Amino acid sequence: MLFVTTYRFRDDLDKDAARDMMKLFAEKGTTPGTRAHYVWADGGGGLLVEDITDATTAYEWALAYSEYMDLETRPVITVDEALPKISDWLG
Repeated sequence: MLFVTTYRFRDDLDKDAARDMMKLFAEKGTTPGTRAHYVWADGGGGLLVEDITDATTAYEWALAYSEYMDLETRPVITVDEALPKISDWLG
């Protein structure tokens, strides 16, 4: 199943905490199944597109990074998958 996770670095993230976060990232990286990882050009966060079969994997990753950032994860489907459902709903 595809998920999109957006993250924003916490306002109180100082350079020491950012160094700790980058050390964690060097060790842990992103979730297995990550298809894309983008950072926002303003430096405030980013997003992941993940193909995950086990939601506990995403949860474990979120717990590891939650000290440094606020995260929001949502399941997503493609527009091609959505259009027939929208068409059915519209009647």
